Amino acid sequence: MTGIYKKISKRNFISFCKDTIPSVKDFEVKLIKFEKTGVAIDYFPDKNQVGKKDRFWTQNLFTTADMVSYGSILCRYPNAIGSVTINFTGNFFAAEKVCNVRVSSTIQEYEEKFAHSTVDIVTFSNQLIAKLTCNYLMIGK
Repeated sequence: MTGIYKKISKRNFISFCKDTIPSVKDFEVKLIKFEKTGVAIDYFPDKNQVGKKDRFWTQNLFTTADMVSYGSILCRYPNAIGSVTINFTGNFFAAEKVCNVRVSSTIQEYEEKFAHSTVDIVTFSNQLIAKLTCNYLMIGK
């Protein structure tokens, strides 16, 4: 599927994610920031699930975190579509109930073939509910 995308930009980032990450296809997200300093999205889960406990909730948070982390790399290297996640670690602090969240990522350091990013997931009232780190092998840069 990535063959139709030659370069990722602010204009096509969400479409790229929905077309290439099956679980993101039905996510309601709004792109807040897509800059060399990082990426941020607002994620709006199913309104019927907000406030409830859901066993897939943390999986959705991981998915959105991976999405924005990958986006941070693509902001700096729009042709690096083939980059691969080599390590992803998450700490969840208050993520037990489904809620609308802002997911933001920044690259902390990067080298020719390696990128490291951090992701914060906060509620709309600015409560930190998860912090993740991700390492990528850079391909196609």
